[in-house]
Amino acid sequence: MGAGGAGGGVTGNIAGGGGGAGGGYVKNTALAVIPGTTYTVTIGTGATGTTGAGANGGNTWFNTTGTLLAIGGRGGNAGTAAATSAAGATALTTGNVGYSGAFNYYGGAGGTGTLAGLSGGGGGGTAGTGSNGGNAFGLTGGAAVAGGYAGQMVLLHPQMEPTLQI
Repeated sequence: MGAGGAGGGVTGNIAGGGGGAGGGYVKNTALAVIPGTTYTVTIGTGATGTTGAGANGGNTWFNTTGTLLAIGGRGGNAGTAAATSAAGATALTTGNVGYSGAFNYYGGAGGTGTLAGLSGGGGGGTAGTGSNGGNAFGLTGGAAVAGGYAGQMVLLHPQMEPTLQI
């Protein structure tokens, strides 16, 4: 399973970054392995956000990137203007390698921030063992699908939460 992309950062005063997309999933039921042979397995890591656009999540692969590869999710866009929220990362639809049959799924899209920059977008859900990941909607992360994980929900920054004075 590929790793998720980072949410977008912010450079504008009270701006929200877009959510990162979830990572992909591949499976190959006919891949031949030879007993006693050493194979490399590389696990993609989740991306870390900054003040700019979110970085893409790392790819995961078996042996080589041309043997079996699950693509990582894209990073979210950066919020750059005051009182705005950036768009979430689009879901990938290509890039997985080496799958057999229908075992080729992609992570869900990241959400667009809401509330005029008070919140960033939620993360897209990872792909599962039988379907693409759930898309995020606003600050709510994408739903978990069978064999996958839900995207994370974004909370308002404590200093930005609405208050009521009496």
